[in-house]
Amino acid sequence: MSVYSELQYQRDRIIRSSGDFYTVVEVVGPDISHLEFHNVTSEERSIKLGDIARLRMLKAIGRGVENPVVIIWDAYPHSEAIDGVCLDLDDNTRTQHISKNSHVNYYVRQALNSDNYTIDGGSLAINEVDSEESKMAAEILETLTSEGRIRIAMACSDTTASEIHANFDPRKDFVGVGCLGFPSRYAQANDLPAVFNTAFFIFEEEDYQSPFSVLGDVYHLQVHRGEIVLPPIYRRSALLVNGDCEAQIRRVSLRDLRINCLGLWWDCSRFSHNEPSSHAIYTRHFGVAKSHRTYVYTPHCPGNVDLVVVGRSIVGARVDGRVEIPQSGFVISLPIGEVQGQSPGDFEVRYEFANSELDTVSEGLQCGPTLVEDGQISLTPETLSMEEFFQKKRVGGTIVDYGVVPTDYAPDIDRTRAARALIGVDYQNRIRIMAVEDVNKGMAEPESESSGTTLLEMASLARERGYRYALNLDGGGSTNIQFKFGHLVRVADRRGLPGVVYERMVPSVGTIRSM
Repeated sequence: MSVYSELQYQRDRIIRSSGDFYTVVEVVGPDISHLEFHNVTSEERSIKLGDIARLRMLKAIGRGVENPVVIIWDAYPHSEAIDGVCLDLDDNTRTQHISKNSHVNYYVRQALNSDNYTIDGGSLAINEVDSEESKMAAEILETLTSEGRIRIAMACSDTTASEIHANFDPRKDFVGVGCLGFPSRYAQANDLPAVFNTAFFIFEEEDYQSPFSVLGDVYHLQVHRGEIVLPPIYRRSALLVNGDCEAQIRRVSLRDLRINCLGLWWDCSRFSHNEPSSHAIYTRHFGVAKSHRTYVYTPHCPGNVDLVVVGRSIVGARVDGRVEIPQSGFVISLPIGEVQGQSPGDFEVRYEFANSELDTVSEGLQCGPTLVEDGQISLTPETLSMEEFFQKKRVGGTIVDYGVVPTDYAPDIDRTRAARALIGVDYQNRIRIMAVEDVNKGMAEPESESSGTTLLEMASLARERGYRYALNLDGGGSTNIQFKFGHLVRVADRRGLPGVVYERMVPSVGTIRSM
C-alpha cells in the first residue's frame, strides 16, 4: 500500500456550551518510519525580503508609527565567518563579532543609532565616515547592496530625513532574515505528500535584537538521519524516534550533549548550567530561577573566554565574560588556558548525545510542552515553567524584560485560546498530526471562524483520539498542514485584512515521505 493511500484526514467542528466553536483538522499517516524533520529551502530572495518587509511594516504601524520605514537584509548562514577573523584570547576590552551576521548587525545598528545615515532613492548610505566603526558600516552596506541582499520599505516615498530618524527604530526595524520558506512550495518541490510546521523560531522584534540572532533562527533540538542538526538550548520536550522506529517523548537539554568546539570535546553534564563557574553554559533563562528575570549577559569571569554559539557555529566571543546571550543560542564559558593553542580560526561546533540511551535517535524534534504521554494528559499548571517558558514582562505598556523565547507565549494551559498544532504517535505506531484553526486577534469574520483552543483542550483531543504521545508545536500564524499538495488548514495569519489568508514562511518542517 502506498503512503498516498494510507494518508487520511478529517475536519470536525466542535461546538462549546457557550455557542462558539473550533475547527479541528487531523491527518493520520503511516508508521513513523516515514517521519522526517527538515530545514526548508530558503525562499527566493526578493519574495522572502518583500514578505518580511510587509510584516515588519505592519508591526511598526501597530507601535503607532504613522509612516514607517523598515530595512530588511538577507542574512548569511551563521557558519560564514568574517574573512580572516581569528579568536583573540588576549583582548578583554570588547566583544568579538565572528560571524558575518553579528558583524552586520553590530556595526550597521551603531551607525543607525547615531542617525549617521541617509535613505534616498531606496538606498541606505552612511553620512560621515569619520571613525573605524562608521567605515566598517559603510563597507558592510556596500557589500549588502552589491550582493542584492538589502531592501528598504517605506510607507510614504516623500518621508523627510527628520521624519525617518524620528520614526525608525534600529533595534526593531533593521532586520536580518535567515533561511525561511513556504511549506507549500517545499512540499511541491520535494514531492512530499504531507508537510507541516514544527518548531518555534525567532520572529518577534524583541527576540532578534541581539547582534547574534536573526529572524528565522530555530532554537530547539532537531535530529535528522542520526545527526544532531540543531542543539536543545532550553530544557523542553522532544519527540524522539530511534532506528527501530520506537518513539518516546522526553525532556532534553544541553546537559544531554557532548560539544566539540575549538578542536576539543566537552561533556556538558559536567558544566554548571546558568550558574557561574569556571566551566559553565548560559542560556537566556539565566536569572529566571533565582531572580525571576533574565540577566541577558554572562557574569564577569576573569580568566575565561565566553563563546557565543548559534546553531553549529561560534558567532562571537568575549574574554572575562559579560557577553550578551542570544535568544537563539547559548554561551559556553571555558578557562582560557584550556583552549589556548587550539584552532583559533575553527568556528564549527558539533554535537553528540552523551547519554547512551539517546545514541540510536534517528529523527527528533523538540518544541513543547508535552501534551500526552503514555495515553495520559501530562499538562499541569507548572509544566510551562518546568520547560523554561518565560513570557516577556510589561509595566505600563513598556517591556521591562524580554523573557525567554517564545517571548509572547501565554503562561497558562487552560485559558488562552489560539491556533494550535501538535504531532503525535498512536498505539499502532502511526504518525498523527492535528491542528486547530484560529484567527489573528480582531480579524475573525463573525460567526464563521474557529475560535482556537487552549493547550489543555488540545491535550484532551489527543487523548480522546487514542494518541500515545502528543507534542505541542509552534502554532498561531505558523500553523500549517500541507496535505497531498493542498492547504488543509485555514491559517490564522490575516495581516490586518479580515477574510484574507496568508501562508507564513517557516525555517523547518516535519514531513511524511512517500518512500
